[in-house]
Amino acid sequence: IISLGGGGFINDKIREKVLSECISMWLNVNLKTIYMRLKNSKIRPLANNDNQNNLGKIFLERKKIYSLADHEINCDNLNINQISNKIIKLYEGI
Repeated sequence: IISLGGGGFINDKIREKVLSECISMWLNVNLKTIYMRLKNSKIRPLANNDNQNNLGKIFLERKKIYSLADHEINCDNLNINQISNKIIKLYEGI
């Protein structure tokens, strides 16, 4: 399992490699959840109050690319154990 983070799959070369040689899963959450997770982060300046609209634009742009993943898991309102179980069940079904 490799976790690319938000920006890794955006890179054309990385995305092409992942899609051709791996099973990709997009752990999707809504914009409000992303903002709540990132709003106090010192290392994520795109999420501060001045850039909240910019975060929305980035979210919409990246969502188009993330949707190219082999599988999408909606993670809204799920804890880490529930997300892990969804990943395992999905992988076992492949």
